[in-house]
Amino acid sequence: ISPISPFRPRRWKGKIVSERSKIIIKNLNPKKRPISAVADNVEVRNAKNILKKINKKIFFNLLYDRNNSLQKKIKIEQLRKETNLK
Repeated sequence: ISPISPFRPRRWKGKIVSERSKIIIKNLNPKKRPISAVADNVEVRNAKNILKKINKKIFFNLLYDRNNSLQKKIKIEQLRKETNLK
């Protein structure tokens, strides 16, 4: 999850969420505060409610170096982002 604005919320760089997570967004005042959401290059604008969850019907192969496991790459990327926050 990442903010669309680099300035709001302040100092929040985003977060990696579990594949089991369901993200529910409810717009309390859609006329005054329109929201938009993008997931997998699909954008929704002026939404009242948004529910995002993983689609288990889509599969793809990840290509990466055999010497560096995917878990290791994820940990390195998370650590790099955390150290940039300080």
